[in-house]
Order: sequence, then structure tokens, then C-alpha cells
Amino acid sequence: MPPVAKWRSARRPCVSRPARLHGTNRHQDYAGLSNALPHSLHRDDLRKIKQDGFNFLRFAHYPQDPAVLQAADELGLIVCEEIPVVNTIGLSRAFRDNATRMLREMIRQHRHHPSIAFWGYMNEVTLREPDPLPEGYYAAVAALAEELNAVAKAEDPALRLQHRIPAGG
Repeated sequence: MPPVAKWRSARRPCVSRPARLHGTNRHQDYAGLSNALPHSLHRDDLRKIKQDGFNFLRFAHYPQDPAVLQAADELGLIVCEEIPVVNTIGLSRAFRDNATRMLREMIRQHRHHPSIAFWGYMNEVTLREPDPLPEGYYAAVAALAEELNAVAKAEDPALRLQHRIPAGG
């Protein structure tokens, strides 16, 4: 196991001293293959990330293939996994229900992975304003963030939560 984290249980890292996270981002796609990657390519990708000195990995914008999480667990990487609520949100109840369902399913399916230290539920949703900007958009972003935060805390109260809303929103 890496010196950054000692695994006290099969579920949670126990950091014995403050650790500096050196991280990067990963999308699960390659030219010519799209998202249909063989497990060996996932493992090679994460091995390269680890060899380059990173200990933290953000999986960008969607839950990853189970092989990715298994490789992260085996390599001792610290991970943030997120749902695909990115760039903008919808204002309908159906959008909110879908985002809530995706978050709940991701947590229930992947919470047993010791590498996961953060759940992400929103990314850059105020970076670019929708055009035209719907009335009440920023209030809806805040309300959705509160709703998703409550769902994640109820599903997995031990983990940290993460959403990225750039300044200006």
C-alpha cells in the first residue's frame, strides 16, 4: 500500500498523517474506441497515472467501468467519482429526479470500493450561462445542489461530497 493511505477496513482509508493530493482527471474514452475500452487499457491507464506520481484521480463526468475502480483500489489511488451533471442543468422535475437516481445508483453500486473518497454530483454548471438564461437558473442550481448533497449524505454519510461551481454564478 502507498504511504499516503493505510487501509483500516475494506471501505475507508485511514490517513496516518496529512497527505498532499497530487491529482489528475480521467475520461474513459480513446480515439477509435470511444467508451468501449478493454479492461487491460483501463488498468494500463491507471498504472501510468500512478507511475507519473499522482495519488488522486477524478473520474470525469460519469461513473466508470468497474475495472477502473478495481484498478484504483489495487493501486491505492484516492478517487472522486461523479455523475454526469455537467455544464448546465435542466429545470424540470424529471431532470432533478434523474440526477438524484444517478447519484443514488452510483453510490450504491460503488461505495464498497476503498479508493473512493469523494462523490461528485455537479460540475461547471455556472461556467457558461445557458442562452437564453432561464429565469431562476441560479436558484435552481443551488436547489439541485442541496438536494443532491442530501441524497449523497443519506446514502453514504462517511464520505466527502464535491461539486464544482466556478465563481461568477
